[in-house]
Amino acid sequence: MSESSTGRIVGENLRKQRISAGLSQAEVASKASSKGLSWTQANVTTIETGRRQSITIDELLVLSTVFDCPLASWFAGTGDVAVTEHMSMKRSVIREALAGETPTPSRVVSVDFSTVEDYSADESAARVLGITQEQVTQIAVDLWGHSLTAERDKRLSEHGDKSPRELRTLRGGMTKRLSKIIRQQMEE
Repeated sequence: MSESSTGRIVGENLRKQRISAGLSQAEVASKASSKGLSWTQANVTTIETGRRQSITIDELLVLSTVFDCPLASWFAGTGDVAVTEHMSMKRSVIREALAGETPTPSRVVSVDFSTVEDYSADESAARVLGITQEQVTQIAVDLWGHSLTAERDKRLSEHGDKSPRELRTLRGGMTKRLSKIIRQQMEE
């Protein structure tokens, strides 16, 4: 089953709720505006047609008040929801979460770590250097064109096949050496 964004799914359900209630898009906008949202008919159209990728909890709360329905109803149906670029969840899990149940990692549909960059060495260096991980990463990018973690892994790949224990030892030493280079760059 294909994934849809949060905004698209809420939009599908908003259209169903609106038609079921016999309301026009302008009437929904007016009711939402009376509750404090600065909405026009164009806002409702944009949501219903799936052109919004996300929707705020504030908007969901107002819509739930306008239609006198539970928050979970905005995620009616089946299929996966692209919650972030890297994580999807089943609609049923989202409905349960909105009803007060904690989604467990095993119930998350997918987490695509292939597109998530590792910053573990940057975080380690940041703790030692007393700066933020973002600052370490920026200095590393200025020096090597990528994060400290990526530079560490690049240099480790030049060491050939090693046992997991040897790699852990090399990784720790490499992170320390690269952190010293970052420190020197900070002092310049």
